[in-house]
Amino acid sequence: MITSKKYMKYGAIAGIILSLLWLFVLNSYATGLRLNGNWSTPFGDDDGPWNLGQSYNLSIGHDFTSAIKMSGNFRYSTNERQGFDKTETMSPTLSLGLTNDLFRISINGTQNQRWSGDSPKNTTTTWNSTIASNLTDQKWPQIRLSYGESNATNDSSPSTQDTDNKNFSTSMNYSWNFIQLLYNYRNSQNIDHISQRETDNQNHSSNIQIAKSIWDNKISFSGSYQYSQSDSTTSLTKSSDGTIILDVPSSGSFSGLDSTPETDTLPSAPQLNDGNTVSPTTIGLPDIFNQLNVALQINFNPTNRLQVHFDRQLNLATQQRLHWTLYTSIDGNTWTLLPEIPTIEFIVEDDQTFALLSLATEIRTARYIKTVITTDVGYDNAFLTEIIAQQSVLLTDEKTEFSTSNQTQQSQASINYRPWEQFQIGYSFSQNKNKPSNGAVSTQQTHSVNSHINWNRYFALSLNVGESTDTIEGLTENRSRSYSFSYLTSPIDSVNFSINGTRSNQFEDDLKTQTSDSISSNITAIIVPDLTSSVSYVWSKSTNYSSELVTTNSSYSFNLMARISSRLNVSYYLSHQESATHRLSLSYRPSDLISTTLSAMKSDEATSYATTIHWRITPKIQNNLSYNLTKADSDISHNATYNFSWNISQHLSVRQNMKWSQSQGESTWSGLLSLSYNI
Repeated sequence: MITSKKYMKYGAIAGIILSLLWLFVLNSYATGLRLNGNWSTPFGDDDGPWNLGQSYNLSIGHDFTSAIKMSGNFRYSTNERQGFDKTETMSPTLSLGLTNDLFRISINGTQNQRWSGDSPKNTTTTWNSTIASNLTDQKWPQIRLSYGESNATNDSSPSTQDTDNKNFSTSMNYSWNFIQLLYNYRNSQNIDHISQRETDNQNHSSNIQIAKSIWDNKISFSGSYQYSQSDSTTSLTKSSDGTIILDVPSSGSFSGLDSTPETDTLPSAPQLNDGNTVSPTTIGLPDIFNQLNVALQINFNPTNRLQVHFDRQLNLATQQRLHWTLYTSIDGNTWTLLPEIPTIEFIVEDDQTFALLSLATEIRTARYIKTVITTDVGYDNAFLTEIIAQQSVLLTDEKTEFSTSNQTQQSQASINYRPWEQFQIGYSFSQNKNKPSNGAVSTQQTHSVNSHINWNRYFALSLNVGESTDTIEGLTENRSRSYSFSYLTSPIDSVNFSINGTRSNQFEDDLKTQTSDSISSNITAIIVPDLTSSVSYVWSKSTNYSSELVTTNSSYSFNLMARISSRLNVSYYLSHQESATHRLSLSYRPSDLISTTLSAMKSDEATSYATTIHWRITPKIQNNLSYNLTKADSDISHNATYNFSWNISQHLSVRQNMKWSQSQGESTWSGLLSLSYNI
């Protein structure tokens, strides 16, 4: 019996074959074109929905003269998923550029259309123009002017989306001798005709930088000062409950997997704060063994809402399996769990879900805010696109203007003295002052003195003393003072030894709250050719005076690496901190076509074995197979992946990925098959 699911698969295969024939005919007759087609379909457990994705991209470029150039691009993509409406997108783009010795001009426009089933068709039209000076003589400043407009609508009746946006920006960059001047101005106006909301944003930024070396480069100094001010005015009609929602300005976003959310800084993730709520990032929902931390730097601006956007709709089962908590921080390293449990609401816009976390009380004394996401078994994977902080404001007038502003001053200075090649001493200073119109004023300062002497291979020493203060209006002043040293020596050619030490004191106002000490050392030795070993030791002690808690930690590690032959490498690693972890690895390449790695790891918590095999059948056909077995307590988990790639010709290629896993008695498998054609 042929089911509807099989009909969809057979129809997809026929569509791929017809598309390939069409691409072949077009390639035979067209010139000056670049064409790409991609077809992909995931597969896996029988109860999983069937899915087919197709995308076609046509681009053309033409140089009318050496100074006038034109390029165009047309992209069409479609996604068909069992149980869901077919989603289609179409995006034409056209660009024109003019360049000469005096200036360069560029004009570009694009339109993006997206529709799915009976849902309204969304259309976004954008055009931008830029003119910039192209003079190479440094006597003249570099000037740039840019203007653009965009419009977003849909064809529902009545329309539920109708926005216009205008933006203008200019910049000037001038260098003279050892001085550099920079100035930037940007103005954007946004009108939402549906909600009758108008927003005007202006930003000024000026910067002066100096850098100079004197006395045969023995003395060098540098400095910079930057002042920026942003102003935002919103005119709107309040909602039925008398509130308006304002986006909170943020200056950075961060993300990482961290099972100790109360401590540690997070890696920067600027893609979560770029204004793009549609395109997926590489940051996905965590599995049951990890905690996803996502943070924004809000600089003490009042906040009581947080939006976390995803690249797709989240089904009800996934929504129910996700757990959310909110933390705040002043330094980005120590985090405090908010006692208030946020209200979670999942909202769908344009076939994409975002989670709205709402608080009844505003956050006013935090430089950073983050949410920690955990999940239960059996979730539908999704990737984050954007994170937005917001403020809900209660208004009294029917028609109201709401204005906010923010001033930032950043200064930096440093001087270094190098009387001879082996010795250097220097001082540096920096200050960052942030003044929001409706938040706390904060000032951060750092002072540092450092010296370094590299006498010879036997003696290299660095010393550093630093102090940083963080002053926040209405709060205690936090101050940190640190002292550190680093010593490096190489007594013989095959041995290197280093030792580092640090002491830091933390103060709140004038009261010492904590002292931390740490010492680390490392020795690396080449025992015989092709046999290398290293030993490391780390000791730390922390004293908290308010709680009278003293914490001491120590750890060591040993690493041995042997190159048995040009095709065989073996390594052994031992680390110990409260408990020991052993890891043995082997890498073997019997030929230029096959390579494999084997590893085994044992600790008090788990034992695991892993292997990876890479097999290159021909230069165009490659296979990768990996398998991992982990035993923790009474549970045994298995994970296997297989990747296959075949570059059939210069224009045609096939990719296939498969994954299988089994844990806690549940097993799942999935895969992705994709076919690409390029002209």
